[in-house]
Amino acid sequence: MFPIIRRKFPLFIIVSLIFFYILYLIYYSYYPINVYLKEALSSSTPSENNSTNQAIITFYYQQNDSKCPDCKNAKIEWDAFMQENNGNSVNGYSIVCNTMDCSDAKNPSVVNALEQNNITDLPAVSMIVNGRNLNYHSEITQSNLE
Repeated sequence: MFPIIRRKFPLFIIVSLIFFYILYLIYYSYYPINVYLKEALSSSTPSENNSTNQAIITFYYQQNDSKCPDCKNAKIEWDAFMQENNGNSVNGYSIVCNTMDCSDAKNPSVVNALEQNNITDLPAVSMIVNGRNLNYHSEITQSNLE
């Protein structure tokens, strides 16, 4: 009936999918971790029976630079964030920063940690506060982590 629409329709779908994927990447690239932390910590209240009230933030990466160049860049940014924020207090929570090398995928402790925290891609950042596990979905850069 409309031959021009039939020929252009697959192209329209492909262009639309690419457009939405770019929007998705832009959103998660510019969602800074300090906003993420403040939202997560302000939405929960410190537990009265937990005397430490810790927010444990863990950075997962691969040490071997040739396998994961993004990990190498993110590790530099993470180290700067960790040096500046480890031990600080935000909304009554003490920030505890940890780093986990996931190079040995056969190590049971690595496999357990990745499965427990629903980590599928590296590098990754997750935070545990009041028993809730929150994964950070954005590019790990100094400006996002500050």
